[in-house]
Amino acid sequence: MGRIISYGKFFLIVLTLMLPHNVWGLETTEFIPDVKYEFYEVYGNSFEQLIEMISRYGPYDEETGSRIAASTQWHIQWKYDFSYNYHIKDHLVYVDIDMSKVAIGLEITVILPRVSDSVELSPTDIHKWQQYVKQLLEHENHHVRLIKASFDDQKLLRQLRNLRSIVFQSTSIVVSQEQIRKAVVSKIRELAKRYLYGIKEVNLKFDETEVPFDHCRQ
Repeated sequence: MGRIISYGKFFLIVLTLMLPHNVWGLETTEFIPDVKYEFYEVYGNSFEQLIEMISRYGPYDEETGSRIAASTQWHIQWKYDFSYNYHIKDHLVYVDIDMSKVAIGLEITVILPRVSDSVELSPTDIHKWQQYVKQLLEHENHHVRLIKASFDDQKLLRQLRNLRSIVFQSTSIVVSQEQIRKAVVSKIRELAKRYLYGIKEVNLKFDETEVPFDHCRQ
């Protein structure tokens, strides 16, 4: 019998927003609590040049292989203890698990453009940029709301607590605690991946049906 205590990491979300200079069009009241907002710089002498800079410096979208204007990213973090017993038969390790002290956190990060401090724009271009980033923020904040609405931490907690056994292959007659730890982590990641896939599908559907412009992605 063995026990692994406090393995994993629980990410506690705290809003630590500092609004950078030249985030024209955005107000602190439009930021959602418990969400991290990050900014990347763009520069140029016109609204069109700023949009061109987005294609160079915006967050990278692995699905399209291109740069985009804004992005919403999310991750599940967890903390747990577990004790275990195991036996080996025919090169298979059968592990009985008793999960305890399971905790789950949701980390959401929104990435948006901001204008470099050295940039000077005409009043017309300032207005265009303000409207543009405001629309970006509204779109990404909708993704945040979809993620929060889709994230049922109690359901995922029940799935983790109900993780009673795992089976994996081993050619050794003795199994180390590290082997068991890795097997448990792999199983938890598998559960989390399936759960995240459902959240992603909801957000992709929103992009396909609601997005008014092709400059952002979750």
